[in-house]
Amino acid sequence: FALALFFSPLVFSQLNEDESVQVPPDFGKAGEILVVNVNSPMLTDKKNDKLLETAEEVFGKNYTGKITIYDKKPGSYADTSKYRYMFVVFVEYSPATTIGRDRFPASTDYSFGVIDMVTQKTYRQLRFGAYKKLMGLYVKKLEAMRKKNSG
Repeated sequence: FALALFFSPLVFSQLNEDESVQVPPDFGKAGEILVVNVNSPMLTDKKNDKLLETAEEVFGKNYTGKITIYDKKPGSYADTSKYRYMFVVFVEYSPATTIGRDRFPASTDYSFGVIDMVTQKTYRQLRFGAYKKLMGLYVKKLEAMRKKNSG
C-alpha cells in the first residue's frame, strides 16, 4: 500500500497533458465568477501567501474571466448561480522514507482542481509536482473551456 502511494505520482506523470487535466464541461457557460481558494490547512501561512501570490500572477497572465479571491466570511459564496465553481489546491505530503540503502527526502506536491458547488463534483489535475507550472497548465485549460463555452 505504501509503495502504491509512493509511486502514484509517477503513474500520473506518464499521462499526456489532456488526460491529466479534468475541467468541468459546462465551465464558463453562464459567466459565473470563479472563486480562487489556494489556502490549505496543511501549509504554513507563509506558504499559503506564496501560493496566493502565484495564483494572482498565473490568473492575471492566463485567464480573462471573472475571479474573486476566497475569503472566510460565512455565506460569501452561497449564491451558486453567481459562484458555481471554486478553484482549489490539493497538497500531498510525503515524509522522508528509506528503502534499503536509498533514502528519499520528504516532499510536498501540489495539484489543482475545480469544485462544482452545485453538484459537489471535483474536477482535478491528475499530476503532482511544482505548483507554479502545474497551476499555469490548469488555468490555461480552464480559460480554453471558458472561451469555448462562452462564445
